[in-house]
Amino acid sequence: MIKRNKLIATVVTITLMLGLIPYAGHIKPISKAAEHGLSNPRVAQDDTVTWDCIYFGNYWQNDTNGDGVADKNDEKEPIKWRVLSVDKDKAFLLADKGLDAQIYSDVEDVVYENSVLRNWLNDDFYNSAFTNAEKSKIIDTVIENEYGHPNVNDKISVLTASEATNAYFGFNSKAEEESETRQLKITAYAKNTGVYNNSYGNSSWDLRTYRIRGVGWYFRVSNFGDLIEETTFVADIKHAVRPCLYIDLTSDLWTKTDVVTAKGGTFATPTPTTIQTSTATPTPTATPTPTPTQKVTSTPTLTPTVEPDNGQNNIPTSSPEPSIQPKELPKVTNEPKTVTAPVKVKELSAKNKKKKSVTLSWKKVKGAAGYQIQYASDAFSKKKVKNTKKTKITIKKLKRKKTYSFRVRAYKISSGIKICGNWCKAKKVKIRK
Repeated sequence: MIKRNKLIATVVTITLMLGLIPYAGHIKPISKAAEHGLSNPRVAQDDTVTWDCIYFGNYWQNDTNGDGVADKNDEKEPIKWRVLSVDKDKAFLLADKGLDAQIYSDVEDVVYENSVLRNWLNDDFYNSAFTNAEKSKIIDTVIENEYGHPNVNDKISVLTASEATNAYFGFNSKAEEESETRQLKITAYAKNTGVYNNSYGNSSWDLRTYRIRGVGWYFRVSNFGDLIEETTFVADIKHAVRPCLYIDLTSDLWTKTDVVTAKGGTFATPTPTTIQTSTATPTPTATPTPTPTQKVTSTPTLTPTVEPDNGQNNIPTSSPEPSIQPKELPKVTNEPKTVTAPVKVKELSAKNKKKKSVTLSWKKVKGAAGYQIQYASDAFSKKKVKNTKKTKITIKKLKRKKTYSFRVRAYKISSGIKICGNWCKAKKVKIRK
């Protein structure tokens, strides 16, 4: 009886051990993304977003030679990228910091296809930041421009308004909300090339979305992380450049580094995007013309399901290949063409009534959702911006004996985008109290 029990125990043990050996026909395939040690952005229940990051390429960023200036005399340093999406051997990356300063265009009413920014990205930046080996791992991407503008085939680009509000990439899905997920820090080199950053160290950065609605109707992310449809002439504006690109991970040319987190993500099931890649060389010319023989492959849209990860994170269970340009147009495309910008603010008053402060007031603008106040002590070259829904506000912590200029403009919210009017005439106030 004892021998029989031992025999049964032995059989049971062997059976259990065999059960631990997976049968070849049922082995769960390991994700190639997991093999690379990279994941899609994760959004926790408290709306904290976590991005994996990698180093790829090199660019001027800091004062490495100790001469007190960050310029091209310094050593180039590894560029840190946030992983917006990863699938198998491909990853969609966004620069963690603003790397340079550029204007969008030098003439009026220019779509992204013909912009100064696009040509600079695919020429100056592309050739300065990457070796030939690294260039071979950057994937050409056919991006569908919005508002009926021609498609372009590029190596390097910047995000569109819809991508900057895509929860799948870790961004806050509401364009009008000021969100840390879109706020941008800049390098010392970028600051030296002309990028303004506010008292929190954040800078505004340009998007690719553009539409001709008068002079200079294009989209950017403000210092505070909300999206603005800018009405100012684009040639007069120099913002931070935050490149994005699509790379092949099958090399040792990139290195994984620490993660980046930000508050204000969207804890919801996002809509993934599609990808169109091309093996053709980039053509950042004024009018790219694709040849009839150009082959473009398209990956169908996947719909990820979202489930709790240990009760903390929402992680898509499938990883669609992202696109530098999503196939779906952003919410702003549904905006009626009859929507116009608010009129100029009138009757602006600026008085130094209290110590180191100025009280501003103005006449209410019909249809305005709110107002932006801009002020500076140096002809708006280093300006600060505040947002308010009131028609009276007090600006504090100013410096005595300095003269400040103040101006105000109204804005509307249409399809989640701020549409700003023109600035009113500036008022100057010398701080005496």
